[in-house]
Amino acid sequence: MQRLLAITWLTWKAAFRFRLFWVMTILLISSVVILPVVIRDDGTARGFTQILLTYTLSVVTALLGFSTLWLSCGTLARDIEENQMQMVCVKPVARWQIWLGKWLGLITLNAVLLTISGSCIFFLLKFRAEELPPVQQKILREEVFVARGSIKEKQADLEAILVGHQQHRAVAILQVHGQHALLVPEIGRNLDFGNRVRAQ
Repeated sequence: MQRLLAITWLTWKAAFRFRLFWVMTILLISSVVILPVVIRDDGTARGFTQILLTYTLSVVTALLGFSTLWLSCGTLARDIEENQMQMVCVKPVARWQIWLGKWLGLITLNAVLLTISGSCIFFLLKFRAEELPPVQQKILREEVFVARGSIKEKQADLEAILVGHQQHRAVAILQVHGQHALLVPEIGRNLDFGNRVRAQ
């Protein structure tokens, strides 16, 4: 685990050495703040939220994808070019640990950048929501900014379903054999019980 964390830390150091982290942070924050100012919404709560989230999240996804590709290719090429990869490979570190460590470094870097941009989007959404008319603010609070709860379906009575299934099967078998009138009293009792369960 210590080897993985060391390679992850080296990936973070490479991101800071390339100045990628600071460049991406500035690009993300500026795109999240400037884009909603340039693009106007229709004045409704739904339109405002949809415009803000659609464009900002699309830009964030594109920038993070580009930065991941650039950093992963750049660090690997630079490690090979500066013979750092050869120094790592001669140590008692498996190749899968090198790849996994670099992957963890990229994932954690993306998680930090995504947290920063997500926080900016949330606070911008809250700040710009104050510009909406009071009626639209109420709609935004009550319909858009609410968590959706799920209603659980009532659990079915499996025993009643099983009894009903057995009754239908017994009746079907009797009908196949042409013995409609030969209902066994026990099956008749089960049918009455099944009808009562269905009636409830």
